[in-house]
Amino acid sequence: MLWILFFKGLTMNFLLDLLSDIPKDKLLHFFYGTVIYLIIIFTLTIIAYGKYHYTFTREEMLADVIISLFIVTLVGIGKELYDYKHRDRHTPSLRDLTFTLVGPFTISILLILIIYLVK
Repeated sequence: MLWILFFKGLTMNFLLDLLSDIPKDKLLHFFYGTVIYLIIIFTLTIIAYGKYHYTFTREEMLADVIISLFIVTLVGIGKELYDYKHRDRHTPSLRDLTFTLVGPFTISILLILIIYLVK
C-alpha cells in the first residue's frame, strides 16, 4: 500500500513539473478546446437520442465524434483568424491552435477505440 502512495506522489510531482513548463496561455487553449469539444459531442448525442430514442449504431457514434472534431477545429481556426485580424491586442499562433486541438483529438481517438473495441 505504501508503494502506491509513493508512486502516486511521484506521478503527481512529475505531472506538476511538466505542467509548470507549459505556458498558461497554452494550457487555457487546451482546456477550452477540450471543453468546447465535450459540449458539442454531448449536445449532438442528446439531440440524436431525443430524436430517435434507440440504441446508437457505431456509425452514428462515429459521426458524432467526427462532426464534433470538425466543429472544434473550425472554432480553433476561427480564433486564430480573429487573433490575426486583431494583431494589436492578440498574437496568432499555430502552437495555440495545436494546443486547442490536442485534447479533442486525444478524446476522439479514445472514443473511436471504445466504439470499435466494445461489442
